Amino acid sequence: LMDEFRDGHSYEFSLEMNQIYSKLNSYDLKHNYKKYNRPYRIDDFNPNIVETNSYYLNINLDRAFYTFDNDDYVITVGRQQIAFGSARVTNPTDIFTPLSFTIIDRETRSGIDAIRIKRSLGEMRQIDIGIVPGVDSSRLVAYTQLTLPLANFEIKPMLSYFNKSTMIGLDLTTD
Repeated sequence: LMDEFRDGHSYEFSLEMNQIYSKLNSYDLKHNYKKYNRPYRIDDFNPNIVETNSYYLNINLDRAFYTFDNDDYVITVGRQQIAFGSARVTNPTDIFTPLSFTIIDRETRSGIDAIRIKRSLGEMRQIDIGIVPGVDSSRLVAYTQLTLPLANFEIKPMLSYFNKSTMIGLDLTTD
């Protein structure tokens, strides 16, 4: 992990290595690490370093983004984490990195290629707008999400367009 911050400008890079050793030659297990299983990345290098019947080693450029941050808005361009919702197990609004049953779920999500703009609308209020190009035009995603306080709740309505469909989501969190 490498990051740098100067005068409102920052960048971050993160490289990840995964290895699997299994006596079972499981297609599902290895499929999660394949290049073509990352549809929200414009392009990616071949992640496979070693692949045999029982051992699999790959490398993943998980984060590589630039951020400009001033008092009014934050613009982030590149491979970054974008996740919606706050579910404990599975999350129907997490369209970019849904839960996989063959990989250990982790707190941070895989990076996707996106352009994202966040703007503060006052104390505890924010709008988040983004475009995720995907590997082809059929994978284009556009979204907007508001963050609003109400009593002891944080309410996050979301509207997104993906796979030629519109999705409306709502996340409610409290103490």
